[in-house]
Amino acid sequence: MTKSQTQLVMIMSIGLISLGGAYVLFYLSQDRPVWATTNKGAFVTPATTVDDLHWDVPAAERNHWWLWVVAPNCDDQCEVKLREVRATHMLLNKEANRVRRGASLNSDRDYLLENSQDADNPMTRWNNISFDDTHVPTQLESGVYIVDPMGNLVFRYGLNQSSEDILKDLKRLLKLSHIG
Repeated sequence: MTKSQTQLVMIMSIGLISLGGAYVLFYLSQDRPVWATTNKGAFVTPATTVDDLHWDVPAAERNHWWLWVVAPNCDDQCEVKLREVRATHMLLNKEANRVRRGASLNSDRDYLLENSQDADNPMTRWNNISFDDTHVPTQLESGVYIVDPMGNLVFRYGLNQSSEDILKDLKRLLKLSHIG
């Protein structure tokens, strides 16, 4: 074997070893927590948008992020979560103007939304949401959803999940995103 052939074989073997090692690491690490994502919320799957759900978002509000509480039967836990979402929104500080709050409730607790009105950023209630509507492609579970400015439901958090998790994920999204 000549010197140039030996160099060619060495270069090709380095490439194959690197590719094989990456392949092995990828498939062996999928179930390991070390390689898991850092978000605390569950990704909304299948991918769903506000248009899929026939939610009528005002055109002026389409370019904002949303913290949105969905609760067909708003109980005491839901009431606590509405207050926590309001506090979470305030904790965003200078980024708070990029985020809106919303709620879809089928209950008699409208007074919670009326009493949580801020002059700068009122909580918005979309009254046209029906939880047993047959044209909704997915049945949304109760919880808090983060909706991006493009109208995609990104993360879902249970009503009993910590508001700190929501705050951390939302701050990370706002930091990485230049839209909204």
